[in-house]
Amino acid sequence: MRKKRFLSLVLVLTLMLTSLIQEGLPVYAASDPSNFIFDISEGGIAVSAGTDADTIKVAYGIALELDNIPKIQEITIIGTTTGNKVVVDGVLANITIDTVDIQHSSGFISAFELINAANVTLTLEGSNILKSNSNFAGMGVGIGQSVTIKGTGSLTATGGNYGAGIGGGNNGAGGIITIEGGTVNAAGGLSGAGIGGGYYGAGGDITISGGTVTATGGNNGAGIGGGTNRSGGDVIISGGTVTATGGRSGSGIGGGSFGAGGNIAILGGDVFATAGEYGGGIGAGFGESSGFITIFEEATVIAVSQESSAAIKTVNGTLEDASTANIMMASFVNAQTANTSVQIRSDGITYSFIPTVDYRSIARTVLPNNTYQVKANDILQSHSYGLISDFTDFIIQEEKLKVFSNLVATPDSTSVELIEAAIYTMTQAEAIDEAAVKTAIEDKIVTLALDGVSTSVTKVLYTPAIVGDSGTPDGTDGTYTFTVDLTKGSATATTAVLTMTITATTYDEELVATVKGLVEGAPYTITQAEATDEAVVKTAIEDKIATLALDGVLTSVTKVLYTPAIAGDAGTPDGINGTYTFTVDLSKGAAEDTTATLTMTVTATGFSGSGGGGSTKRTQPSQDTVIVIVNGKEEDVGKQTNTTEDGKSTVVIEVVNSMVESKIDEAIKNNITPNGNVIQIPIVDTKSEVAKVELMGNTIKKLEESIFNISIKRDTVEYIIPAEEFAISKIAENLGLRKVIWKISRLM
Repeated sequence: MRKKRFLSLVLVLTLMLTSLIQEGLPVYAASDPSNFIFDISEGGIAVSAGTDADTIKVAYGIALELDNIPKIQEITIIGTTTGNKVVVDGVLANITIDTVDIQHSSGFISAFELINAANVTLTLEGSNILKSNSNFAGMGVGIGQSVTIKGTGSLTATGGNYGAGIGGGNNGAGGIITIEGGTVNAAGGLSGAGIGGGYYGAGGDITISGGTVTATGGNNGAGIGGGTNRSGGDVIISGGTVTATGGRSGSGIGGGSFGAGGNIAILGGDVFATAGEYGGGIGAGFGESSGFITIFEEATVIAVSQESSAAIKTVNGTLEDASTANIMMASFVNAQTANTSVQIRSDGITYSFIPTVDYRSIARTVLPNNTYQVKANDILQSHSYGLISDFTDFIIQEEKLKVFSNLVATPDSTSVELIEAAIYTMTQAEAIDEAAVKTAIEDKIVTLALDGVSTSVTKVLYTPAIVGDSGTPDGTDGTYTFTVDLTKGSATATTAVLTMTITATTYDEELVATVKGLVEGAPYTITQAEATDEAVVKTAIEDKIATLALDGVLTSVTKVLYTPAIAGDAGTPDGINGTYTFTVDLSKGAAEDTTATLTMTVTATGFSGSGGGGSTKRTQPSQDTVIVIVNGKEEDVGKQTNTTEDGKSTVVIEVVNSMVESKIDEAIKNNITPNGNVIQIPIVDTKSEVAKVELMGNTIKKLEESIFNISIKRDTVEYIIPAEEFAISKIAENLGLRKVIWKISRLM
């Protein structure tokens, strides 16, 4: 099985390789000079002038050479090495690098270098890496050399210490560097630019018209432009996506530390330039202010600086006359946090970007003739430009570069507007004291959609309301004037002075009299089970009064006397009801009155014992009258109670024994033949599982002595037994009940 599996894998891999070849994808194994393919892993590669005119030759591998290649012929370099390099010497050459990986970590050596006025068109295929060691650029294109980079692949070029990512080495300016396509990532070594000059090297001539370019300066070098202490040279960007970040004191695009900005023209494309800690976003590095910057409206430009430098740092703080763009630049009093959003908003327009460093100054191309607001970290900003009354408005006209200074955070004006637009009112009854008024204001503010803004209410003046009287029935409204301080992060704002109106309680004797009648006419009852203590009873009274139509009349309950209920027992089954007598004081304005003494009845809990001496768990019963039929005559001598005991629905039939006995005597007197005497107890409940019929012992005895049959009837089922022959289980079976309980109280 293992052998078969191995063979299968070999077959699959062979098929895959065949498929790749059939699809036209290059598969390189080594140098193939017949197809102008040279492998760097076999040895260094040198491209120089051929023996014949207008030709080049390639030295490769170990002492191998291909001569007299037409200079227009494209050659391809492949392979991986940590010790070999590519040199193009004094010729015009068309070179494709395809998945090349040249990385040097020791010695003074360049990965790929142009010398003696070499001019290379470099086409990118696949992912390529060029990394040089100290003093050399990742791809050396020094002064007098020229490279044009294009293609669909990528290039990552990293300079050694003092070298640019692409451009000059130590003490070397950049040459002519043109990027038309591909993905280019260039990082300068210590003091070198990402693209441009090495240490003490100017930027050279840099043109970017396409592709995706990311350039990062080493310490004190520009992202694109000069190395330490040198100017940015000439930079033209007309297309593509360009992200340039300066080293510690270098600019994003322009000069290195202590380097002038040079000449920078951004004619198109998307450009994001971030300064090092002390440089300008676009323009001069730390210590310099010169630079000539032209920006066209076709470009989208975002510039960010970290400390005191401007995001766009130019001569006299202006753009060149040829500029057609309109740029808002804003400088903050305090540094803003990295990786938090900046928003520039107007009606229907929102520009948003996220700086990757802490920042103090930002600049962005915007549409002119608009009024914008600026948010940093979702907090509205205000400025100190000119004498504009609303400092959260950033007005941009046809001004090329408009600079706003001293930006500070302020809560969103929407929050201030919401608080100032809210209505603050309360009644005198609610405004029991000054603290209650302030709390009501705070509670109102909490209901507003303030988006995380914290608030604090400060009193200006409190004037309490005055209740109405017979002379001034409406009373005098009170006021509580206040301001609200708003904070969100470091942002602060304060509202105008606002007013809470306290509506005075009006004077109304007639209304008080009406409410008095309602209170006196209301029924007040509570069960003993509910009346757990005196306070509960009083609360129940107050709750009852609150349900009445008081129409603003204030009420206060005063106890006269509280007598708790006494629960029923065997001697007093119904118990003794309790009472809570009370009066109610009523007022509205100066109109006052007091009710007569009223009574809350506390209904006692009745007694219900059991023959077994134990307790039975039951629900609150409901009662109905029971008609007992004695010798065919209906007598209202009992009651039926429905309850639940031990989880079973139960009906209890209780008869008034003294009345039953008198009816028995009356029936015997009217019936000379005792054999026909019958007392019928109907069970009208058809759903209960248990039935209880309660008769006193003397009643049972009288039935037995009088030869009275007892009839228990439910629906159409009737069961008749002599009093001396109770068969309890038989009765239950015939009536469709689980059981019938005869509760007989014996005579003592």
